Amino acid sequence: MEFIKYLGSGKGLLLFGIFLIVVYFAILFIIYKSKKRKYIGNAMIPIAFIEIAILFLVISFSYTKRGEVGPGVVPRLWTYGIIGLNTYLLIRALLGKEGEDPRVGRLEKVALFLILTIVYIISVKYIGYYLATFGFIFLAIYILNYRRYFVIAAVAAGWLVVAYVAFYKLSYIPLPVGKLFELLF
Repeated sequence: MEFIKYLGSGKGLLLFGIFLIVVYFAILFIIYKSKKRKYIGNAMIPIAFIEIAILFLVISFSYTKRGEVGPGVVPRLWTYGIIGLNTYLLIRALLGKEGEDPRVGRLEKVALFLILTIVYIISVKYIGYYLATFGFIFLAIYILNYRRYFVIAAVAAGWLVVAYVAFYKLSYIPLPVGKLFELLF
């Protein structure tokens, strides 16, 4: 257990992250050279999510326990769900039950999502988790060409309610309110 805690913070986390990146590219190379090459996108996306979930799972074991149920319980449950669902998608892709990868993708949307994600991560520090997440979810769904604004707002607000209950009420983990609100209140 101490080794997992070591991997969950500091230098151990850096080394583990590098290890996961190396594993990802090794798997990418293997699939690229195999007969499943035409499903590489359908396989590599779930693998990326599985590796990210494993990284967060390892990090959750470094949280200090405060009583019966510690702050790592909810993140662990989510990571187990993410790993399970993405394993299912990976198996479907490798068995050829998913469609082949499209020849040409929408790289401008990928770049836009990357920029949006970076702005989101930075904005959490300044405007807080709740406003930043609402804006991120709203804009992400909008970028995907969904235009029913009430539904978009309901999905974003619903996620915030789930996050509030899961983190603040059940795990006693306050989410960042942001420097703007700290200054105002």
